Amino acid sequence: MESPKALHEQAMALYSKAQIAKIEGRISEWEASLREAFNLEKRAAILLNDRLEAEPTRSMLFSSAASLAVQLKLFREAEKLAALGLAGDAPEDIAVELREMLEDINFKQHLSLSKVQLSPSEMQLSIAQGNSVSSGVALWDDVAQRINAFVMILYKTIDRTAKRPFGDRRKPEVMGQKFPLYIQPGYSHSYSVVLRFGEVGNQSSLFDEFGIDKSIDESLACLELIDSGADDELAARIDDPDYFKDFVSWAKRLAPDGDKIRGLGITVLRKGEEKAYPMRRIREEISLIKVQNQPTNNMDASGQAQIVRYEGVLDAAFASKNRIKIKTKGSKSHSISIDVADGFIDIVRDNFGKEVIVECEFQNKNNKLLDISTL
Repeated sequence: MESPKALHEQAMALYSKAQIAKIEGRISEWEASLREAFNLEKRAAILLNDRLEAEPTRSMLFSSAASLAVQLKLFREAEKLAALGLAGDAPEDIAVELREMLEDINFKQHLSLSKVQLSPSEMQLSIAQGNSVSSGVALWDDVAQRINAFVMILYKTIDRTAKRPFGDRRKPEVMGQKFPLYIQPGYSHSYSVVLRFGEVGNQSSLFDEFGIDKSIDESLACLELIDSGADDELAARIDDPDYFKDFVSWAKRLAPDGDKIRGLGITVLRKGEEKAYPMRRIREEISLIKVQNQPTNNMDASGQAQIVRYEGVLDAAFASKNRIKIKTKGSKSHSISIDVADGFIDIVRDNFGKEVIVECEFQNKNNKLLDISTL
């Protein structure tokens, strides 16, 4: 008669074998060993399904089997196993782990390409969680600003990887004329869209010149760094200060807010395999002040810089002077002039007329923009 303990031990031995194979690049052997480990772990868990008194072993086995299923991208299997684990009397710490796993499984299901077929110049943007999202339906404002932010990141990365100086960059609408981005529905069980670079006429040589595929991969690699909090590595990778400010500003606009949008990600197809780039770092955790290691303490009147914060409507902009004006809220409303570096120009343009929070370096009666967010 099969024993849950013996099956679990066999499964873990196979899992260790699978990990070694993966490290050594033997992918087919890794997948075969992992699949066999999953089948054994699932059998061990099912043997304890009706034995509710066998906690915490019962729920731990279901959690382990679900985790192996996720690694194999068997998301429906993982979902059922995690639910069975929760159906028992799991200790609270394991129950929390299983609930988090279900949320993670749901998120990864949305990032999966399912029946969508992508080319190297296509990406699937999935907005999978949040109060503004339902199955195949989402609040337009929350989706549109993130699509726009991602598009801006892509076009700016094309310029940066082509080593074009930021001040000489092509306007996004000009890049859009050369390389229009098309949009089509993605996976129906979440809100997702496929973005595809098109060509005007016969421009295959321009695709090669601008390195569209490489620019997509570079954009996603930088988003992965910002999502993981690897800010120093990101700053080293984008060493032009204007491109850096611009990228972080748009990445912040793209990121989840923790409420209306709690999770999103981009999926691409590379060498026949899906590669997903989830974003879970929320907007308020992304700060250009922190990323650039700006001092956050207020200084006295000795002439040293201090960090100040204003809230209000961005109601005026002067392109020739690189300056904006914020009209503060309240009974004592007044306008505040702020100098703007080139790297903020496009994000400022996108925020014109909106209520914003700005953080500035204040020195010698002048404000210099450090960060801007929409209220």
